[in-house]
Amino acid sequence: STSTAGLLDGSQYNPFTTIEAAVTAINSATHEGDYTVNIAPGEYNITSTMRLTKNITFDKYYPTVDSTGEVIINGGINQIFYTPNDDKVYNINFQNLTLTNASTSYNGGVLAIYKYGNVNITNCKIENNTVTADYQAGGAIYIGETGNVTCINTTFTSNTAKQYGGAILIWTGNVTCTDS
Repeated sequence: STSTAGLLDGSQYNPFTTIEAAVTAINSATHEGDYTVNIAPGEYNITSTMRLTKNITFDKYYPTVDSTGEVIINGGINQIFYTPNDDKVYNINFQNLTLTNASTSYNGGVLAIYKYGNVNITNCKIENNTVTADYQAGGAIYIGETGNVTCINTTFTSNTAKQYGGAILIWTGNVTCTDS
């Protein structure tokens, strides 16, 4: 028989130790529904760009009612997330996070959705993200064809791109910001 003791499954009792491990597990899941990655307070330094193939919500995890501390996802010299260039509509949500210091020579420092998608950002700080190459766009968020970005109580600070969209670039779609 095979023991499951010590296996990390993303549950409250066996959380993943990195965001990358959670994304890898979700990408390999056969269910096509919506997934949530609950992230404990702390700073997470991203070591490589993460490919998203499912609809995912990234949210701060509150293990107790009075949990304090920020969740900081630090891109370092990397783009943080991207989706494949396919015909799927991706829905990506960021809640209660700081997404910072991503740097890439591609589109979208924090997130690049290369075709279709929707991004909801709630109670976040998106700061110091940059796209460094000519003809690339969306210092923080990039949607290559059609989509929408909704921001609620979110700040964008010091995000830059060499071409267009220092913070956000969507070729066709809407950006709606409330209390941001």
